Amino acid sequence: MSMLGTTEPIRSSYSAVASERWHRRWARTVFSLDLRSLALMRIAMGLLLLYDALVMRLPVIVRTHSDHGVMPREVLTRSHFLFEPYSWSLYMLNGTPAYATLLCLLTAAAAFWLLLGYRTRLATFVCFVLQYSVVVRNPLASDAGDNVLWLMLFWSLFLPLGARASLDRVRFLARGGDDVLQRESHTSSWVSAATFVLIAQLILIYWMSLPHKMSDTWLSEGTALQAALHLGSHARDTASLLRDFDELTR
Repeated sequence: MSMLGTTEPIRSSYSAVASERWHRRWARTVFSLDLRSLALMRIAMGLLLLYDALVMRLPVIVRTHSDHGVMPREVLTRSHFLFEPYSWSLYMLNGTPAYATLLCLLTAAAAFWLLLGYRTRLATFVCFVLQYSVVVRNPLASDAGDNVLWLMLFWSLFLPLGARASLDRVRFLARGGDDVLQRESHTSSWVSAATFVLIAQLILIYWMSLPHKMSDTWLSEGTALQAALHLGSHARDTASLLRDFDELTR
């Protein structure tokens, strides 16, 4: 009896340790991200921000984000629906066209840094601040994709985006490894609370959009793509070419 009483706690302790190890292995498998994938995400976000800043926003930045445009700062702050008390934006500091243009060009410069992976964490932070600022300054000139982008930039602040395919990596190797990337250089994947939140963020986007895709437009009629192509506020030139081909968009 004494031996049974002695071995039972040992078995229970062993089972608890084995279960904990299994959960850790499961978490590492599901929520770990390959450093090369993080580098690809960094490059994609850099290219997207560059295109958005130079092609989409710069030509109309005065009309959309200055006091000489459709929404002066005074109008925005009086609208409780568009500008919440806790909101902030660098574009609110000055309403001149030159200032708005300067911030837009700074966004492009920071995006280029992010693309190359130079001072990656600092570049990510600057991109996050400027992207959030441009969305808050005129929400009517942005969409849900812009909100997702600044959220992804925020979570990326806590991830080693510059561990692979970056100028930071080149600098790290040139220094012989004596750099902040030393830990990342000895592994091919990364798992942390930030990877969990990043993956959960992407899952939530699709999960929360699911109820909107249960209507007849999506299930029986199959006209959702046609409806999206006719959204004047979001449709681009390619949409106007595709919307006339019903067989291709149904």
